[in-house]
Amino acid sequence: MTDNQRPFQVAIGGQQEPLEHPEFEEALKTLKELNIVPNFTTNGVLFDDAAVKLTQKYCGGVAITMHPHLEKHWRQAVERAAAAQLKTNIHFIVSDEASVDQLMELYKEYIDKIDYFVLLPHMNVGYAAKNPKTVAYDKMEKWLDTVHSFANIAFGANFYKFLTPLKKWDISLYPPEILSKYLVMDDSMTLYNNSFEMKPVTPLPC
Repeated sequence: MTDNQRPFQVAIGGQQEPLEHPEFEEALKTLKELNIVPNFTTNGVLFDDAAVKLTQKYCGGVAITMHPHLEKHWRQAVERAAAAQLKTNIHFIVSDEASVDQLMELYKEYIDKIDYFVLLPHMNVGYAAKNPKTVAYDKMEKWLDTVHSFANIAFGANFYKFLTPLKKWDISLYPPEILSKYLVMDDSMTLYNNSFEMKPVTPLPC
């Protein structure tokens, strides 16, 4: 890619934990040398002091996913990130009504410690297909009606259809695929429009 074709930022994530990869630091270093800001998503399990230093050295920030079964780890990770004054986003997966109740409590608890609550709707794919859930859109909407400012809330792309007809909140909306793409780092290096439909992008002519 030319300098003009390169993205401004790269978010490193996927189905596995980025901090497990043996070449993770080298990848961060390479991206920074290309003037691309790397960020990554972690479940918090491996987010130790060394990971904090890597983030400070190379990254624009870190996203920490609040998986219910890993609560001890993501709580420790949030505290580490806050202590190091890292730009920190929280990824919260919204599903049933109980999850919205949990979201409301965690929002009050952490809103002063993090930069953004990134809300992602539960998707019944992969392991989640074995325990399908329905997103409690009505309850989420009622909670959002009580939020005084959306300055610290961001919505995942799959909330686009939910948000589009709702004109009552001061939020910015754009089509999910307009500003980003999803690259699978395997031998084929396939580029997709997004991470949830997995339709390959038609290559541009050289």
